[in-house]
Amino acid sequence: MGRAKPPPILDVTQQQIQQMLDVAKERMPAELFAVIEASIASNEWLNAELRRKGASLRRLRKLMGIQSSEKTRDVLPDGHKPSDEPEVPESPVAPEQGTEPEAQLTQKPKPKPKGHGRFGVADYPTAEHIFVPHESLLPGGPCPVCPGKLHPFRNAPVLRILGRSMLEPNVHDLGQLRCGNCLRVFTARGPDEAQGPRYDDSATAMIAILHYQAGMPFNRLAQLQQQLQIAVPASTQWDVVNKAANVLVSVFDELLDQAADASLLHIDDSYVRILELMGKRREVLVADSELTNPERTGLFTTAVVSILDIGPIALFFNGRQHAGENVADVLVHRDQALPPPILMSDALNRNVPKAHTVVEANCLSHARRGVVDEVGNYPQACLIVLDTLAQVYRLDAELKVRGASAEQRLHAHQRESGPILDELHDWMDAALKNKIIEPNSGMGQALSYFLKYWSKLTLFLRKPGAPIDNNIAERVLKLAIRYRRNSLFYRNERGAFVGDIYMTVIHTAVLHGVNPLDYLTALLRHGHDVADAPGQWLPWNYKATLAANSQAA
Repeated sequence: MGRAKPPPILDVTQQQIQQMLDVAKERMPAELFAVIEASIASNEWLNAELRRKGASLRRLRKLMGIQSSEKTRDVLPDGHKPSDEPEVPESPVAPEQGTEPEAQLTQKPKPKPKGHGRFGVADYPTAEHIFVPHESLLPGGPCPVCPGKLHPFRNAPVLRILGRSMLEPNVHDLGQLRCGNCLRVFTARGPDEAQGPRYDDSATAMIAILHYQAGMPFNRLAQLQQQLQIAVPASTQWDVVNKAANVLVSVFDELLDQAADASLLHIDDSYVRILELMGKRREVLVADSELTNPERTGLFTTAVVSILDIGPIALFFNGRQHAGENVADVLVHRDQALPPPILMSDALNRNVPKAHTVVEANCLSHARRGVVDEVGNYPQACLIVLDTLAQVYRLDAELKVRGASAEQRLHAHQRESGPILDELHDWMDAALKNKIIEPNSGMGQALSYFLKYWSKLTLFLRKPGAPIDNNIAERVLKLAIRYRRNSLFYRNERGAFVGDIYMTVIHTAVLHGVNPLDYLTALLRHGHDVADAPGQWLPWNYKATLAANSQAA
């Protein structure tokens, strides 16, 4: 197949574009108009990027979602080898018979490819184990090959994975008897598992996980289940999770209270669509004076990752507030006797909470991306920056593996990372002042960002426990972005708040290695106990609470 013929290039004025948008806004549904408006804005941005001095194909590919890797070995041109990639040592294994020793020593060990391992039986803790006795031999019986006796030995597991529907119906046919004389009907009493509402707590938990964790829209799940001949209407799914959210809100509030007392907070945000606050629906709210600050039009999803001794807590907030305002709401619950927390974010001013004191730290990885975007234009200069940062990241990874304390990590970075970062700072400053790198170029702007926020980018050289990047918050925020890409929007603010609750509870459980299906099911089945003491039903202690309740019963 040949290359497609390029479309004709039209010269369109801004006035013509605005006229087209005005007509489309009057005649199209709000959600379709939002798509067209965003498409035109994207085209304008792309044209501006192409005209920008020093714009690189690498940067455009990444911003368009084509490039995924930012690792130093992937972005540097061929022939450049960063110092954090040592040569592969020669194999210490003795040469095999019939092989020349020199040839054997020069062979480099083949690295094990990622993602090609097999999971063993121990990796499936929820699997049902079915014991199969030997078909002809018994414990205590004679050995068929010698005079000895047979004794029980370990089992030989055979793992088989079956395919089932995500939601399965279970019908209990209750027997009925009718008197031939009085015609009264007597129905058998259903077992315990037949009691309760149509949708079991486990089904509610599964729907919530598929929708808010896996990002599957209600309509898509309804269609899939219909194809599997198990009807679960989309509207019913919403009713089920909406009702259950009232049980989980106490756990959400408890997680927020505990997250506020952390010594380290990571925050990041992205945009979100809430139809009630967009287009004509928003205009109605403004006309009825039901919308505070009507001049504000932005909608945000904020992820706050709180690092505690017990482990991380992931909080989600969808609405009109940006990251700084949301983290300010979290810090309202903070114990005032505690020192100010470290707040890790990018360098946007709106990320800093007002009326709260924090120790600001900026993401080194975020600053590094500006340099990665310019590898095609300034390969040698980028090599200097990326190679230096690679050494810092390598040291930090080694300290984590060794389990270094916050003080040990601080002293190690001061001793090893401090000198090379000071040299990098001086090189950046000289490169811009001496016009070795044009300050207005893309690379110049990337270096200027480093120099402007240097103190916050290198807080880990002065403050124990300060991280070097905000990667954990960016990874957590991908959960909300995945939901947005699949389900596209929330219908109203209630739907957005329900999303906050489920994403917070589910993803905090995931961060603690807890099965979210088991955890949500337990919370829903013990709703009254959860409301009375939510602090005993958190991902890291709910199993102990279940065990204590079963013993008391």
